[in-house]
Amino acid sequence: MARLRSGRKTQEEKELKGNEESKDKQIKRSLSCSQLMFKIIKNTIVVVVCIYLASPIISLLFPGAITQVIFLNLFGKRWFSDDLSYPESAAINCTGTRNLYIDSTDGVKLGTWQVLPVSVQEKSNNRDDDFFDQVLADGKPIVIYFHGNAGTRGWGHRVDLYKDFTGLDYHVVAVDYRGFGDSEGWPYPEGIFSDALATINWVKARSKASPVYLWGHSMGSGVAARVSKRLCDAGTCPAGVILETPFSSLHDAFMHHPFAIPFWVMPGYLWLHAYAMNDTIEAFHSDQCMSSILCPILILHAEDDAIVPFHLGQKLYKIAKEVRPESAGPVKFVNFGRNGYGHKHICDSPELPAIMKEFIV
Repeated sequence: MARLRSGRKTQEEKELKGNEESKDKQIKRSLSCSQLMFKIIKNTIVVVVCIYLASPIISLLFPGAITQVIFLNLFGKRWFSDDLSYPESAAINCTGTRNLYIDSTDGVKLGTWQVLPVSVQEKSNNRDDDFFDQVLADGKPIVIYFHGNAGTRGWGHRVDLYKDFTGLDYHVVAVDYRGFGDSEGWPYPEGIFSDALATINWVKARSKASPVYLWGHSMGSGVAARVSKRLCDAGTCPAGVILETPFSSLHDAFMHHPFAIPFWVMPGYLWLHAYAMNDTIEAFHSDQCMSSILCPILILHAEDDAIVPFHLGQKLYKIAKEVRPESAGPVKFVNFGRNGYGHKHICDSPELPAIMKEFIV
């Protein structure tokens, strides 16, 4: 009996010891996984910080990287977006739209959408290319939309804005600059301005007496300002220019961008970045265009814009008020406050249609 009890006790001790060893192994495995995960995270952070700190040098050594940092056009290629050839598909849902390709001044093909006003969509079922071309001359306002960096003409907030336009019975023509969306080529400032002018010329060849307005959002506001200056200098001002969340200059926008904030405490880093980006930055000086734009200007900005600070829109407005001649059309600034519209959702404001109706006539 004593031997039996002793055997049971020995067996229990073995099982207890085995359980403790198993727990120890589990704890060690758990610690090993945690240590591995911590090491991966630590190394990733170190690599990101090193790249971040080395970015000015990378910019100087690889100028092509600057183009991507500023334009972010690769985030709008086919592998990142829906098929732009079918704007009326369920994925995009931009009804009354045709997809076409416009030749830029150097022959680069530019993916473009033409969106019909609601009243035209309701009245016509036969929408061939001839119909789309001819309807631009019906006298209704035409808005040519120049989008900001990244993405395509088919991104959600842009499509929402087109619907605001067409709901007010305006025509919309939206273009992807070279290198964006399904357009050919690679973006650079003068090429983008040429693309914008080619789109305007394409519209004006069909619009006859219909008023043509230019709408630029974010980086597109710099495009709209630059081409408006050139048009006005040539005596062919657009009917009006709308600048949504604009910057005074790309240099100012870069200096105040969230990604640039850590560089504020690093002597010389902002200067190195600006030097590396100089050719591109100098091309986007909306403030230098204001004195030449003689048509009416409407500036829209929200105080909670975290990308292009609100005060840069105000700065551009003040410059426009100061430098434009008395004979120029009016310039108006609309503050959308802190209502969650941020940098790209002013299109959601219930006040926007009334503002547009007052400006676009």
